[in-house]
Amino acid sequence: MKKIALVAAMTAALVSSFSAHAVTATDIFNVNITLTANCSFQTTAADIDLAYTSFQAANVTGNTSFAVRCTNNLPYALSLDRASTDTGTGTTYSYTDVTTNLNYTLALSAASGTGNGGNQSYTVNATIAGSQSGNCATPGTLAAAGTCNNSAGTDKARTVTITY
Repeated sequence: MKKIALVAAMTAALVSSFSAHAVTATDIFNVNITLTANCSFQTTAADIDLAYTSFQAANVTGNTSFAVRCTNNLPYALSLDRASTDTGTGTTYSYTDVTTNLNYTLALSAASGTGNGGNQSYTVNATIAGSQSGNCATPGTLAAAGTCNNSAGTDKARTVTITY
């Protein structure tokens, strides 16, 4: 029994002497991350349908909404397209529909935002001001007896843009 205890004590001393003399080396490295910021449409704007009667006193309104998702803390701007004859700044833009010769405005609910990583919703509000005549003389625009539309119009498509 004394021999077993002696062997155990010698083994323990031998193991502890090896670990006391162990040498280590270290190396440092970087984890470099490149994040490409992004904004995208999560829901797209639907068409806005407006029904107007020549010379009516009341404005005609409609709207559509869309959602964007942008990288956290990324500032972005929203804008609508404009032809050379259209006007507007900030959030409100004025247009003339060539086919019906009706003036209308589109207004964004905001001109800018800051990304939060989630969907952020916005609205485009459309208004045709009252007391306009309009134009129903263009061939191919008659939709039904006494009505016409801009279904064949080339200037009815509008574009909303996210700039970041």
